[in-house]
Amino acid sequence: TVAAAVAPGGRLFQVFGTRVWPLDPVPLHVAYRRVLLGSAGGRWLTHDEIADGVLRAIDGDRPLAIVGERDIASTGTKS
Repeated sequence: TVAAAVAPGGRLFQVFGTRVWPLDPVPLHVAYRRVLLGSAGGRWLTHDEIADGVLRAIDGDRPLAIVGERDIASTGTKS
């Protein structure tokens, strides 16, 4: 799998559109990060907005990043 090919201590970013399907299982040696794409004012994000948001998510290095507007209930996370 892709996750198994990541070097120890490496980071793996998975970018999602409207559906979320997390990797299972993610090896413990990998820092798994999810980037969820949303919308902007009721429209789809542009390519530039997506690229900028993903780059900011990589720089921010958090377990979960949301690009644009997205209903938290649709993130697949438990609050």
